Order: sequence, then structure tokens, then C-alpha cells
Amino acid sequence: MILSCKILAGIDRVALLRPCIRSKKTVIMLIQNGIDIESEIAAAFPDNQLLSAVAYIGGSRPAPAQVLQKGAERLEFGVYPKGVSGEARALAALWERSGIRCTLMEDIAEARWRKLIWNLPFNPVSVLAGGADTRQMCDGSELEQLCFDLMLETVAVANACGVRLSRTDAEQQLKYTRTFPAYQTSMLQDVLAGKHVEVEAILGNMVRLARAHEISVPKAQACYALLRSFDKLKLGQ
Repeated sequence: MILSCKILAGIDRVALLRPCIRSKKTVIMLIQNGIDIESEIAAAFPDNQLLSAVAYIGGSRPAPAQVLQKGAERLEFGVYPKGVSGEARALAALWERSGIRCTLMEDIAEARWRKLIWNLPFNPVSVLAGGADTRQMCDGSELEQLCFDLMLETVAVANACGVRLSRTDAEQQLKYTRTFPAYQTSMLQDVLAGKHVEVEAILGNMVRLARAHEISVPKAQACYALLRSFDKLKLGQ
């Protein structure tokens, strides 16, 4: 069973999954953004294997029934909380045959934190900056510095959670993003479509982990407060 919906306040992921869990043999796979998103599902279905996946797609929907692909076609996944199973290998083989590159991860938390280095700055900043695309956020201005500072805060919290990332990882993410065509982040696309955004999965959970580990993340906290308010006031209850 694959769940790939947005993680939003109005979506009950457990309720979506429950009718599809027929036995203990049913494998659940989450292809979703964010950090610390698995525990709710693991608690609801403790007898089922849970796979957690990070997707790199760079896609958009410019019009109904149209999908525009600008980025990679790649999945990284493994068993939550750690490990690689036979079911994961079988699923990876199926995707590989269809042209989707897959990397199996012994520690899926590392893959999630590594993607969060990109997601946490660029998604919220694209919205809070008034609709900036990746090129505008990587033009050497104050926006680029803000994104890099948010990356470093993310690295600090990842380290506190036992995931070894570094300033070099942040620098590589920024360098890579400078090579992008002008791309509107998925969060910005949601806002332009009048949809709610994944505030908690991408920002809120990281801020709460920072507090739990007594790590100072002032810029992430500011972005979280602003984006949470924007989601509520601009997009509605």
C-alpha cells in the first residue's frame, strides 16, 4: 500500500490507510515530504512493515491532466526506522524496470534529513518572499543567504538527532540548486493553486525537534511562525 498524499492538517493518513490494510503481510510505503512523519503510522499499524521513501521529481501540473517534469526521477527508501527488506528490494526492482532510479537506504532518516536541507529553506522562502523561484532565491542576494542559514540550522538539528550531515552538504545543495532552471517549489505551486501547505511536516517538526534538543534555530522559528500564519489567514481554516 503506497500513500503519497500531502501531509496536511485536514488529512487523516491513518483513516486513509486503514481500509487497505488487509493483514499483517500488508506493507505500507510512505512517499511524502518532511521529517519525523512515520511515527503516527507506525503506532497505528505496529504489525505491518513500514517503508519510508524520499522522492526527487521536480514536477508540476501546469494545467488539468498535464504534468511537467523538470527534475530527476529518483526514489530513496528503506524500512522505518532502519534496514532494508526483501519487499523493499522487490519494489525497487519493479521501479528500476520502469526507468525510475532507486537507492535503498539502511538509514532512511539520513535521506529524509538530507532532503530537508533543501526543502526547509526553499519551499517556505519561495512563499514568504512573495513567489520567488529557485533562480531568484540563488542570485547571491539576502534571500540566498537566508536559505543557506536555514540549511545550516537544519544540519545542526540533524546532528543532534544522530544524523551526520555537515556544512559541506549544505554548500553542495546550494551549488546544485544554482544549476536549476527557474523552478517554482511545490509549496509555492500549492499556494498559487489556493491550497494549504505542508507547514508542520517540513518546518514544524524540525522546530519541535530543535526545541527538544535545545538547538537554537531562530530563522527556522521565524519562518515557521510566518508560514503557519500565512497558511491560516491567507488560505483559510
